[in-house]
Order: sequence, then structure tokens, then C-alpha cells
Amino acid sequence: FLTADEIDAYPRNLDKEGSPLTLAEKRQATYGNQAKLYIPSTRTVEKASAVWAEFELTDQRYYHVPCPHCGVPQALDFKRMRWPEGKPEEAKYECEHCFELIEERFKDRMLMAGEWISSIPERRNDYIIGYHLSSLYSPYGWLSWGKIAREYEAALKEQAESQEDNKMRAFTNTVLGLTYATSGERPAWKKIYDQ
Repeated sequence: FLTADEIDAYPRNLDKEGSPLTLAEKRQATYGNQAKLYIPSTRTVEKASAVWAEFELTDQRYYHVPCPHCGVPQALDFKRMRWPEGKPEEAKYECEHCFELIEERFKDRMLMAGEWISSIPERRNDYIIGYHLSSLYSPYGWLSWGKIAREYEAALKEQAESQEDNKMRAFTNTVLGLTYATSGERPAWKKIYDQ
């Protein structure tokens, strides 16, 4: 059994021997199908994240929880969080099916009734399984939806006031569990190509 934690922080080439993750997998070759590799990691930068590349190889399972109003299961998505302007502590989740607002107090019941569902079932494979879970699933009394909304507002404020994206990058990676798309100026590729 091998755990490779936070692989996006690993060097791309370890002492000119190649990828540390590939080297670790090769150490398991002796054990054949008995070997197990766990990669609990946080995604970092879009198109450069090693853990995202590994997740892309899987059937991409997301935890679906039933709405307490209509009962239809859904994967929680930050885009469906709603709160009055300036009042993040009042954050609720809008059901993607019945559009009712779900209070956080229902979260434990929702989590107990949830199930992992593959988003790419044709890739279902007992040897390569990938799971994604954001902080929206933190049990009631742990990290609240209100605290998550407050962190998001602070990240937006930092971007607006200082053009920095440190808080938004950390929020996207560690709270949402998603890769962060860096912004920057696009090079004048046509001009460069023509020269």
C-alpha cells in the first residue's frame, strides 16, 4: 500500500530519474494486482496539476446527496450557493431540480443518504477509481456554508482591491477542490508567428 500525498508539490523530474509518482508505482510492481496506490491530493493550477491528470484517468466519482425538499440526488456545486449580499452567514444551497433553498441544518441527513456516482460510467474500472469532494460536504458544525461564503467574499475583495489572486487561488484549490485557472496577458501569437 502506497500513499502519495499532495503530488502537485512533487518535482516533475526527481534527480533526473523521472516522475516521482511513476518511480513510486514502479516500486510496487513486485506486488502485481495486490498493490494499492492512494493519491489524496489537492489540485493546484489548471493544465499543470498532476493530481488532476490522475483524476482524468478515472471514472470521476462525485458524492450525490438528496435534496430534503424533492429527494432528487445531486453533487454539491458552489455555483448553487445563495446568500443575501453582504450576509454570507445566511448562505443556503439551491437545489438544481426543485430550486428550493436548502438550509445547512439538513446537511448531516443528506450526507447519510448520499452515494458516490460515476460521471463517466463507461470508464468504470475496479483498478482505477477517482473521487472528488469539496468542503461544501463538511458535516454540520464543521466548516459551515456561511464560512465558505465569507472566504469567497474575502477572495473577491482581494482581487478587486489589489489585483492579487492569492486568496481566490487558495479558496479554489482547498475549499472547492478544483484547479485554479491563472490569468494573464495573452501573447500576441500572430505577430510572433509572422516574424
